[in-house]
Amino acid sequence: FESCISACEVVNSQKIQLQTTGVCPTFTLDKTDGIVVYLSEESAAQSSFVTSQSSEMNVNFPVGDEMKEVPIPEQFIHKLSPAEAKLSSEVSDLYH
Repeated sequence: FESCISACEVVNSQKIQLQTTGVCPTFTLDKTDGIVVYLSEESAAQSSFVTSQSSEMNVNFPVGDEMKEVPIPEQFIHKLSPAEAKLSSEVSDLYH
């Protein structure tokens, strides 16, 4: 697709490829297994991803004359801090 005003949602999908040639501010991926998102240079500078119960997610975007592919993490480390009464989350070391 060319552009959208607010978001593109993908729900209950498998093995899908999605490409924007314009701008898409937000991608929502829910219960999706195996998705590759191709972004334009303009969209790569401002897109965000909201994911839930999804796996095998990758994003491709232009860097100079080449396309770069990066995974969207699906494994996190959650740490409880009882003294502060909060939970913190960070991406697993597998993605660093």
